[in-house]
Amino acid sequence: MGGAETFHVHKDVLNQSPFFNNALKPEWTAMRDGRPIEIPDHMPVIFEMYDKWLYSHVLVETTNTIALAHMYVLGEEMLDTHFQDAVISAIMSNCATQSIYPVGAQIDIIYTGTTATSPARKLLVDFFLHAGGKEWVLDRDHASNRPADFVNDLLTALMDRSRQPSESLPWITNPAAYFLNGKTTENEDMST
Repeated sequence: MGGAETFHVHKDVLNQSPFFNNALKPEWTAMRDGRPIEIPDHMPVIFEMYDKWLYSHVLVETTNTIALAHMYVLGEEMLDTHFQDAVISAIMSNCATQSIYPVGAQIDIIYTGTTATSPARKLLVDFFLHAGGKEWVLDRDHASNRPADFVNDLLTALMDRSRQPSESLPWITNPAAYFLNGKTTENEDMST
C-alpha cells in the first residue's frame, strides 16, 4: 500500500469496503497471482487511519484538515460512504469546536480526488459562503491556485446567494455608486 509499506488486514474486515470486496473476488485474486492489493495513490499513514476505521468504526481523532481531506478521497476510492461520512463529521466538528476550516490545499485534494457531485465539494463552498471572510481570500490567490471547478462552484454559489428582488437592484436604487463623478441626469449624453 502506498509504496513500500504493506498492511495485513483480515479478509472479513476488508470486505466491508466495496472496493476491497470486489478486489477479493476469485477472478481478481487470481489476476494478482498472490501479490498484495496495491493502493499507490495514497500515503501509508492515511491508509493506516482507514485500516483502524475498518476495525473499530471510530475515526482517528485529528484536527489536521489536510489528513482529513486525504482520508475523504481515500474513502471515495474505497467506495466507503460510511467512512466518508465519518470524515465529513470530523471536518464539521473541527469547524464548530475549533474554527479550523479547510480553505487551502484541502480544496485541491478534495476537488482533485472526488466527482463533481461530491457533497464534500458542496461543504467546502458552503464554508466560504457562510463562515468565510475576506481574510480567507486576501492571502490566497484562489483563482490561480485552486482547481477551476472550485472557483466556478464558489462563483455560482455567490451569484445564487446575491440574487435580490428586482426592486432592490443596486444600479437602480443607487446608480451614483457606478459613476466616477457622481450621479448623471437623465438628459446627459451617456455616449461621451
